Amino acid sequence: MTYKEFTGGFLILTGANSGVAFRHKSIKFLFLDDIDGYPLNVDGEGDPVGLAENRTDAFGNKKKIYKVSTPTVKGVSRIEKEYDDSDQREYFVPCPFCDHMQALRWSNIKFQKDDNYKLTSEVVYECEKCKKHIEEFHKTTMLARGKWVAQNPEHEFRGYRLSSLYSPVGWVSWREIVKEFLKARKTKDKTLLQNFINNRLAEVWDDELEGEKMEPEYIYVRRERYGPEIPMEAALLTCGVDVQGNRIEAEVIAWGKMEESWGIEKKVFAGDPSKFDVWNDLDLFLLKEYRHASGSLLKIAAAGLDTGGHHTQQAYTFVKRSRFARIYGMKGSSIP
Repeated sequence: MTYKEFTGGFLILTGANSGVAFRHKSIKFLFLDDIDGYPLNVDGEGDPVGLAENRTDAFGNKKKIYKVSTPTVKGVSRIEKEYDDSDQREYFVPCPFCDHMQALRWSNIKFQKDDNYKLTSEVVYECEKCKKHIEEFHKTTMLARGKWVAQNPEHEFRGYRLSSLYSPVGWVSWREIVKEFLKARKTKDKTLLQNFINNRLAEVWDDELEGEKMEPEYIYVRRERYGPEIPMEAALLTCGVDVQGNRIEAEVIAWGKMEESWGIEKKVFAGDPSKFDVWNDLDLFLLKEYRHASGSLLKIAAAGLDTGGHHTQQAYTFVKRSRFARIYGMKGSSIP
């Protein structure tokens, strides 16, 4: 079942979970499938990808190594590292209206939805140049006229990336892809969203989504509409306060499970913080009540005031004398 001979060669099928499978064989053409699912270490002998590649050494520059996979988690994904270490080819297709060549991006898929995440419009693709809306039936001609374009052309290895947005007409449609996305957003199911990112967009899942590392596609995927009431999932409110030379700024944040947060209100109190008036305005603001989606009223549970910047003494005095009892003086630190 796992060994087939034919004229001119043979085919061996094996799993990546056995170190024995990589021994005593020289391989000219190596095909590694779904490498993001391989174990990190097989039988204590090391990375199975590296073990398999070692078996091609006898063929020098005549060997061929093909690695393929759906990406998984950022920083862990093998296929992400392999693609980064390649000429990074993407498939560019022409706009049917202006002929501008472009790679299909999720951010250019346009649609409308209601507050219940139900699709309420047709799904189209917006050309990044002429901004005209492209209907999906155009995709057949677009794919036929497309070409692979290397983003890192000087690299010696070829690498290809293709998302489900390129699926031929009759396969998975843009409309079906959008419905999958809306389902993930409605249910707030992290696993569904990761499946969408990995399998539909052919992108790695960034579990942390750290600041400057965040790609526009990830921001787009995670956006949601809420307000003016506090979202039902939120349980408490906090407020952060920053003191500048000519103003005080405060931001109220709602918090839910797993540290999910929602920005609720940002307030700027213009005025000289060395004077009493601007601090009095902040004091009244911290006592404000907000309407929750359940119908109840929420107050700010705690507030933090930066005392390390301008007007440190005034900040200390406010923390001591404020009518809002749960305010704490804080200082920033360069030490994690």
